[in-house]
Amino acid sequence: MGYTLIYSEFSDYGMAYFFVSIFSMFLVHDTYFYWTHRVMHHKSIFKYVHKVHHESIDTTPYTAFSFHPIESFVEYSISFVLVFLIPSHMLGLIIFQILSTLYNVIGHMGY
Repeated sequence: MGYTLIYSEFSDYGMAYFFVSIFSMFLVHDTYFYWTHRVMHHKSIFKYVHKVHHESIDTTPYTAFSFHPIESFVEYSISFVLVFLIPSHMLGLIIFQILSTLYNVIGHMGY
């Protein structure tokens, strides 16, 4: 219905833009995550929201999914914003989500 910037034909923007859009989604997401994560560490918020994540002392891949519902909403809401901000092919959104999840899981494997 045209509410989002999701497109279905690669020819709408071209293959080069397809890869640029995925990179752009990572850039916007990482910037958003950096700042919201810093806010989550503020002493007035940490003990109520982000502490749940830090209670996973022996980190495992499951730690990537261990967080308070408020933090979950804040951190993943950027995915909904991206479809209104960056023209994206559905496959690009899927690739972005899969790679983001894998990166998050690998980052919490204890290495």
